[in-house]
Amino acid sequence: MPTVKEIVAKGNSGKVKGLDFVSYKTAKGYELHSLEEMQRTGKTLQSSSNKVWVDTLDEAAALLSTEKYRIRLVCHAVNPPQRNMREWKALKIIY
Repeated sequence: MPTVKEIVAKGNSGKVKGLDFVSYKTAKGYELHSLEEMQRTGKTLQSSSNKVWVDTLDEAAALLSTEKYRIRLVCHAVNPPQRNMREWKALKIIY
């Protein structure tokens, strides 16, 4: 299987409509949020208890393809940069 180079989604509304949101790696890795963990804990999807960190975009894409996770993306085209979560069906995987 080819290596994932980038995960991208388009902004939906407001000043980011049509702009690219791209994956970004922090010191902990790529940030995903588990829908199953959210249902189990009863906390919001954004809660830190629902975060999952992965080292590679291949790992992220594999988890996202289960449709049980969302990924945190960033749009650098606006100031300050805007961060949002996106689900599998809204993503474009670039190899």
